[in-house]
Amino acid sequence: TMLPLTEKWVVTISTQYGCSMKCPYCDVPKVGPGKNATFSDLVGQVLTGLQLHPEITWTNRLNVHFARMGEPSWNPNVLDCAKWLKQHIDPEYKVHPVVSTMMPKHNEWLKTFVHTWMRMQNRLYVGNAGLQISVNSTNDAERKYLFNDNAHDLWQIAQIMDGIVPTGRKITLNFAVADYEID
Repeated sequence: TMLPLTEKWVVTISTQYGCSMKCPYCDVPKVGPGKNATFSDLVGQVLTGLQLHPEITWTNRLNVHFARMGEPSWNPNVLDCAKWLKQHIDPEYKVHPVVSTMMPKHNEWLKTFVHTWMRMQNRLYVGNAGLQISVNSTNDAERKYLFNDNAHDLWQIAQIMDGIVPTGRKITLNFAVADYEID
């Protein structure tokens, strides 16, 4: 059975229009290169999702998933949007934001973004936020193929994550449901 929206509501939004990562399994690069959604666009996507069901005025958990089109770690507006959501629609909607990232290796602000996100998870959201890292395979050659050689390797990801101690929700490692190596 489906959970009622008052129990859990998931709104997945695009953080970029297009994407520059060109992962071979994804069609988003056909839209064009990744251009960051503005702060207003991000908030607007969430509010539009909520307006689909105006009869629902609260929920025990509103998952706002910063994922899908684009790579969220390229867009600093994601951080500002998560702050706005906490200040403006929580506690009625009990916001639980989640960033899903492939950890792009050419993003010079990646470590700053991830550490800032985790500080927000620990302090602002008191553990009720999430970070998902797309791993998909533990085989370096497979990862290079899957992410078009645009993602950090696992050792580099471990170095970026060094010093992070999550409060509440733990960090999720995502793996593709496919025939890729997981060791």
